[in-house]
Amino acid sequence: MSSARSCVLSAILVVSVCADFGVAAGAYALASAGAGFDTAEVIAGARALPIGGTLRVGMVPLDVDGKSRRETFRLERFEVFARDARIVLHTAAGESLLPVPANIYLRGGIEGDPQSRVMVSVLESGEVRGLATSTGRTWLLGSATPGGLLQAREVEAALELEEPGGGFRCELDELGPAAFRAGEDTELSDLASILDSPPPPPVASATAGAFDHTAVIAIETDNEFLSLAPFAGNPALAVDYIADLIAYSSTIYVAEVQTAWSLGYISLWGPLVADPWLQTSPSCGLIDFGRYWNNNHAGVPRTVTHFLSGKSTNSGIAWIGVLCSGGFSINAASVATGCSPALTGTSNWGGGYGYTSGIDGNFDIGSPSVVWDIQAFTHEIGHNFNSGHTHCYQNIGGNAAAVDNCYAGQCGTTGCYCGATSLPGAAGTGSGTIMSYCHLLGGGNVTLTLGLGHPFGVMPERVPNRMRAHVVSVAGGNPACLAPDDPLNVLFANGFFSGNTSAWSATAP
Repeated sequence: MSSARSCVLSAILVVSVCADFGVAAGAYALASAGAGFDTAEVIAGARALPIGGTLRVGMVPLDVDGKSRRETFRLERFEVFARDARIVLHTAAGESLLPVPANIYLRGGIEGDPQSRVMVSVLESGEVRGLATSTGRTWLLGSATPGGLLQAREVEAALELEEPGGGFRCELDELGPAAFRAGEDTELSDLASILDSPPPPPVASATAGAFDHTAVIAIETDNEFLSLAPFAGNPALAVDYIADLIAYSSTIYVAEVQTAWSLGYISLWGPLVADPWLQTSPSCGLIDFGRYWNNNHAGVPRTVTHFLSGKSTNSGIAWIGVLCSGGFSINAASVATGCSPALTGTSNWGGGYGYTSGIDGNFDIGSPSVVWDIQAFTHEIGHNFNSGHTHCYQNIGGNAAAVDNCYAGQCGTTGCYCGATSLPGAAGTGSGTIMSYCHLLGGGNVTLTLGLGHPFGVMPERVPNRMRAHVVSVAGGNPACLAPDDPLNVLFANGFFSGNTSAWSATAP
């Protein structure tokens, strides 16, 4: 691979190859002399990059507490869609395949700030948008007008990140391991033991910023999702938003779990066709969609499948420790009650699934709602990666304490905190993490991190370490399911990653 040197671009559009480069090399740079960047310049710089090429964006004006400071973004171009990705639109006329958009995605961080994360998407439509975070701070990247100056706006965490709709809730805490053990469901008992037990021996992390595994994510949706106001029934807008969720989530998981995310499948339901999703509670929706996928989509290659719902219930639920899991049988009553229509009996309700409702769908520099969507989405899939909540980490990862004391509603469950609730840091400093419930104690109390290098809480790195151990363990028995992305397409060309997900069930709970 050839080396590459950086060159600085002026505020006017200049695109130059700074050095010869191979498939995954090449470096470009942009610098701003004003309050932002010309959108066309950013688009040209991004499009000139090969996959793996780097873009250095200097003199980025970031507002911090109302004052502007200049920072440098170092970004790398990466793929979001799998090479064999399929986007299915269900309509009254039947199913149709939509083209994968020719979007460009960049990820990285702020130079000199290892806790920062930056993601920028350059959409086929010409829109440029993104998100940057550092401990306790979030900036939305975008233009106030189409094609206008690309800017960064700091989100006022304490005011704008108040929990929406009364606060996102993960329904896993209402079930708990005791519910998992209900009845004679062996698989659920195994899930409970996974949650209660310490993780496998520590696994050496890959080089910082590198990844050695890829999780392929499939996405299911409902009529309400495509009907959300930001999409207004337009499938292309919905696909772009889903891809942005995957892109930023992948940025987090690459940095902290050395595992990239790839978008392999999307199912969208048009307004003139009734979707099969009649349940309104997340727990009922989880098992209903799990059985549907086990019966109808076993041949879709994926590591996990996640349901993004436009229903306004504003909560989520997911199976714990189920990467690469095939379907498994459980008793519906041990997971969900009061379902309408009723879901009863033992059937293949379980598998590598998660469910998030209350999705907003708005990626706008003037609205911070995308931050909540990312937090809820990465939280639920974090359960699939074998993590419980941070207040339930007592005696996990070499420490008797929980990571934080933000929630006591699971008191009585093995490993969960009991007592008065409190933040692990000062209010509004983002002291909580993705797998925490610290958002319930007020706005601005969660940073979009799993915990690696996080300065708050008791050994917060236990969370990504536990996830990493699960990835390595599962990949040892099912290497194709979590195979790292291959730029030369060797694995895909040889059919290495294909087949029925039921074949991946060697580690199924």
